[in-house]
Amino acid sequence: MLTKLGLGGKQGRGNQNVSWIHIDDFCRAVEFIIENEKISGEINITAPNPLSNDEFMRKLRKEMKVSI
Repeated sequence: MLTKLGLGGKQGRGNQNVSWIHIDDFCRAVEFIIENEKISGEINITAPNPLSNDEFMRKLRKEMKVSI
């Protein structure tokens, strides 16, 4: 929503990594975890290649056709 309002700039210097994941991939991962009872402990669900905050916000603005 912030991006739609034109507030989708980088946070700080923008060099911190953002580990993102698509909602469909997240749901499939949770379903897999639930169905496999042998899985235990902490689980991280993320994309294999995090982006910098600056790059992530730039791509998000481009996809949403929002300029700053």
